[in-house]
Amino acid sequence: MTTPPGRPRAIEAVAFDLDGLLVNTEELYQHVGTELLRRRGRPFEPELLDRMMGRPQAVSLAIMIEWHGLDDTIPALARETGEIFTSLLDSRLATMPGTVELLDAEESAAFNSACRAAGARFSGGAMACAALAEHHLTGTETFHGFTPSDTRVGGAEAVSAGWYASLFPVSVPAGDGDFAQMARAAQKSFDANKQMSAVPFQRVLDLATPEELGITLASK
Repeated sequence: MTTPPGRPRAIEAVAFDLDGLLVNTEELYQHVGTELLRRRGRPFEPELLDRMMGRPQAVSLAIMIEWHGLDDTIPALARETGEIFTSLLDSRLATMPGTVELLDAEESAAFNSACRAAGARFSGGAMACAALAEHHLTGTETFHGFTPSDTRVGGAEAVSAGWYASLFPVSVPAGDGDFAQMARAAQKSFDANKQMSAVPFQRVLDLATPEELGITLASK
């Protein structure tokens, strides 16, 4: 997007994230590993954390067992891991520095109710708000964005540390700026496209040109 001289730079993208960026779950996972091994008289070394990070829980725990020669089984450690993690949430879970609270609990409930009344869910309402903001700031008639999607499968990955995420596109026409109408359109696009999170983004770029995807590359 090209910004005319003398005008503030236009907003090109807004990114929302959660795990490890908005809340300190990565830190909590380290506390879990430390406590798990403390109970067995073992240290949770940085080298071990590096080996375990980003792997499915069963694989991570197998590495821990081999590293320290533990007698525990993977299912037993998995259950204990979940118990420790849950016990830390009330006292240790916190937002990361620089995080801004957009809605408190009461406002979040009210927004969710507004989304339901419009025939959408919270996800559709959030995308509608992003589309409304872009429309008011830039005059764009159709919002095109990407939203993250959790790709964890099965209970074994439920409390694994690391990234299990992909992206899929959401498009929202601004129409006459009516929130309810935009929320329904956003939810329809969200639900229809969610299956595309299984398609690697790089593979899409391999098969389609930027022009076919409606992408305008900035000139160097």
